[in-house]
Amino acid sequence: MEHHLFTIFLVVCIASSAMGATTLFNVMNYGAIGNGRTDDSQAFSRAWTAACQAQTSSTPTVYVPRKRTFFLSPLQFSGPCKSSRIYFLVSGNLIAPVKTAWSGNHFDSWLLFYGIKGLVIKGKGVIDARGSSWWPPKPCFNDPAHGMIFRRCNGLRLDGFTKINGPGTHILIQACNDVVASNLRIIAPGDSPNTDGINIASSKGVQIRNSNIATGDDCIAITAGSSDISVSGITCGPGHGISIGSLGSGGSDVVENVRVWNCTLKGTITGVRIKTLQGGKGYARNISFEGIKFIAVDNPIQIEQFYCPLKVNCQNDTSSAVAISDVLFSTISGTSIAENEYFSYVLFMCSAILVSITMAFQSAWKEACENESNNAKVIVPGGKTFLVSATEFEGPCKSRNITFEDNDSDDSSPPTGGSGFAKNIRFSEINFIEADNPVIIDQYYCPHKKCANKTSAVKISDVTYTGLHGTSISKNATINFSCSEVVPCTNIILDDVHITSASQKDSTSAHCINAQGKAHLVTPTVNCLSNI
Repeated sequence: MEHHLFTIFLVVCIASSAMGATTLFNVMNYGAIGNGRTDDSQAFSRAWTAACQAQTSSTPTVYVPRKRTFFLSPLQFSGPCKSSRIYFLVSGNLIAPVKTAWSGNHFDSWLLFYGIKGLVIKGKGVIDARGSSWWPPKPCFNDPAHGMIFRRCNGLRLDGFTKINGPGTHILIQACNDVVASNLRIIAPGDSPNTDGINIASSKGVQIRNSNIATGDDCIAITAGSSDISVSGITCGPGHGISIGSLGSGGSDVVENVRVWNCTLKGTITGVRIKTLQGGKGYARNISFEGIKFIAVDNPIQIEQFYCPLKVNCQNDTSSAVAISDVLFSTISGTSIAENEYFSYVLFMCSAILVSITMAFQSAWKEACENESNNAKVIVPGGKTFLVSATEFEGPCKSRNITFEDNDSDDSSPPTGGSGFAKNIRFSEINFIEADNPVIIDQYYCPHKKCANKTSAVKISDVTYTGLHGTSISKNATINFSCSEVVPCTNIILDDVHITSASQKDSTSAHCINAQGKAHLVTPTVNCLSNI
């Protein structure tokens, strides 16, 4: 008896020092047995209700004592609670019933936490969902229950515990804001189907960090409706890597502002990937994978807009697609064990419907900028619409003159009459040395001088020129903005642009029609732009 009192006193001291002042609600005091056989669900429910409704100046804490194993049937812990923060201190172990014991149960998870603000679950205990009875032999698939669901739990913190053998997804974070999950261990056999480690859905402001995840499916999956997600310090494998998606099954799905960095993937089937289904709508954008290390990964980098999870009955729907743009892969290294055409080191299987080709424009600019000819050109083919994200084209360049041309392969096609847009384009820190035509926007471009006059045009907007200096040998306008009367150029910004004549006898001039915007510290003067 004295030993148990000392243990409880020691736990109180540890909890108080680590979490501040706390009030413990020990599940043993509410009828729990902790022998791994007796169903302790009602005792846990009573302890939770008491803690949740407690009106105390200290933090209410449901305490699961160490060196005991608690058998729990599917259980729901609901808020709101009286306290702005509530702890679940898991020092002991929790185990779930086998699948057959779930008969008639309406829960979609083993442990559901719903509508709780400021929930903190931490400890060194093991939470075992005993999901093996849910894992049918392939190729059969079912819709297994989740191990733990956190639904509408804002300010959620998960720290330190081990979650193993989920029937399906181990931890589902759904419709939550401001979440930090750290120092977790999530484990299931590599051949256990559908056992995602952490699935983030319809949530914002989620950080997953410094955790080890080894499962039979995605280590981390970031799915529809999620934004402002940070994943760092993850060791993943075995499993299917770290994924955005799949997206598109819900009609219109959105994921944005995701950063995955400083992660190691070992022995996974896929590495980092974005996967969308055909026929969906929405977008995945502003996504970065940085500082990723691969060790013996089958398919390290993958973007797939033709994703079909079962590889059977896959529809060929080209009517729409989830748009993917602004994706960065940086400082990525490692090894792959890909040996056939199905697997590849870098695989981009993209739809022709909505694909950002920003990197293609950047590559074309780089080649043109490094070209030593006097008249390098970046050709933009006519008859097509390109999705170009916000980007910068930087100098200095070796070529004296670089021209962007909206060109058409059919010589009978008119210079105007196109559709689409070019926007959010920035030319920065470019030095001209005796360039013929340093700065040009030409919506009347005609490559063969026999072009019909059409009234529609590609819309040009949000173009910035900053830090452009140098000389020109042109006898015509040094800065030339020839824009359509029907579709004028808008928000053209010139800042710190200074171009003089290479000849002391000549001066420079500007030509500007149907262009709108602002100019600051610009030589020569561009009359159609407002001075700022």
